[in-house]
Amino acid sequence: MVNIVDIDKPGGWMVRASWPGGATQTFYIYELDDNKAAELARSAIAATIGETIETVKLLSVHELTGFGMKPGDVKQCI
Repeated sequence: MVNIVDIDKPGGWMVRASWPGGATQTFYIYELDDNKAAELARSAIAATIGETIETVKLLSVHELTGFGMKPGDVKQCI
């Protein structure tokens, strides 16, 4: 359960995976450390040679819990 005083604090990242040729996938990652968030995304896509993983936008706890997420969760954006 999220403490109401923390609801607008940063909680995780929007992360984008890109491949040569222009294909992309975007994920919401409930992990505040940007390096760990990128690694969680890399694990979610079974990373191969050639993709780029980048943190795109810092997300609030409110945004992430609004997607039904909890700390450590990875959710692919559709």
